[in-house]
Amino acid sequence: MNNFLFISPKFPPSDAIGSKRALNIVRHTNKYGWHPVVLAAPVPKHEHDNSMVKLLPENSTAFYQFTSAIPKTSSEVKPLKSKTNSFLKKLADKGPYYTPFDQHLSQVPAAIRAGKKLIMEYRPDFILVNADPWSGLLVGHLLSKWANIPWVADLRDPWSLHAFKMALRPWPIKKLINYFESVFFHSASMVILNTRTCCAAYQDKYRASLDKSRFTCIRNAFDPECYEKPDNNYARSVFSLHYFGSFRIYQDSGPLFELFRQFVLKHQLNPVEAELVLYGESRDEERELLQSLNIMPYIRYHNSVNLGNTLISLSQASVLVLVEGPNKRMQLPAKLYDYLAARKPVLALTDNTELAEIINTTRSGVVASYLDTDDALCKLEQLYFERSRPWHFNDAEITHYSVDYQIKEFVRIFDEIKMLRA
Repeated sequence: MNNFLFISPKFPPSDAIGSKRALNIVRHTNKYGWHPVVLAAPVPKHEHDNSMVKLLPENSTAFYQFTSAIPKTSSEVKPLKSKTNSFLKKLADKGPYYTPFDQHLSQVPAAIRAGKKLIMEYRPDFILVNADPWSGLLVGHLLSKWANIPWVADLRDPWSLHAFKMALRPWPIKKLINYFESVFFHSASMVILNTRTCCAAYQDKYRASLDKSRFTCIRNAFDPECYEKPDNNYARSVFSLHYFGSFRIYQDSGPLFELFRQFVLKHQLNPVEAELVLYGESRDEERELLQSLNIMPYIRYHNSVNLGNTLISLSQASVLVLVEGPNKRMQLPAKLYDYLAARKPVLALTDNTELAEIINTTRSGVVASYLDTDDALCKLEQLYFERSRPWHFNDAEITHYSVDYQIKEFVRIFDEIKMLRA
């Protein structure tokens, strides 16, 4: 069995989005001869999901030491304070746009110390970093130089190329991000991006100094074994649209809410006949918008759902909704893979060509232009009038987005790195 050091600040029992990708890697690389030794951050109480621990293999090797405090359980962590890191911590506490990294930056020295111990004990062939948090890239880069072993940067989202977030950063932070990103990408043996669009954009940005082969794409994936099986006999008379997740500052809820308002108004539907289900926490501005559109009675808020119960909740939907505006053209939403696993029709409001291609090739739903309400209303009506008919998914194509395909791509890279070292 070959070991690799897997730096993933977000890791089960954390229910953060980044934990899902890490969970897939830990669950499935062993069968191909690669054993991950995980260096993770202790998990805050608000992220703690014990059900995810049950999904970890019995032979998992995980150390929650990406801080200067090593608690007995991850929920008990209280990072130690020191004068040397107080400035970095204050900077990060101002918000995510006032540091080139994140809230873990002040704990990088502790992470490096822990990483050195793990390298000496487990003798890994290489280092894999699951980012963001971006501070993991700094740790991986420095440990790679210290141990003289290769490392791989696995980015779930663009860093310097996330235009919306970069626009919010002060100019010195922008320069630092571009500097550190360049240093890391030039020192890493491989840079993995989450979408083909993002991969192509980074190949273009670094075309003068890095060969295109330095960059590759491995998308997220769903693992069917992580879900509890839903009751397929469950039936409701209400036409139920589900948006699985929370809206963010760079993800506007307006197009969806206006579409739903026009839909129920045109067809004179009451709240017993149609509903819009929103998961997780809501923002005050969302509630104000819903009130102003007079559709609050149609809204049902659903508590956040853990990974295991995802399909049970999504099975209650008539339509699953994606809303991906211009700020996310280089990204694919993590919920897409849950939607594909759920086998429920999808309505995607987006101009993201890569997302539209996946919806169309898997025949998992319909796509409407992000701001074209007339087109979106037409597509939603199609789903409404055909709601009693079975939807014909392309199951063979959907399996391409399962964990089996994802892990084979990771293992291919792992094997190439080992061969280059031999």
